Amino acid sequence: MIIRHSGQLLEQLSQVEEKIQQMEKLMKELELDVDSEGLLRTLLAKRYNLSLGQQN
Repeated sequence: MIIRHSGQLLEQLSQVEEKIQQMEKLMKELELDVDSEGLLRTLLAKRYNLSLGQQN
């Protein structure tokens, strides 16, 4: 069971990494000087808050 969950987690992390790379590439193409870590924190916080709002 743990191995299955680990596999799913690894797959999700790979998808997140791919999305981050796509965002960084787009930001570079648009010549945007943005703090990548700050942007990621903001996006995660927004998603987390939206998820909480959907549960209520």
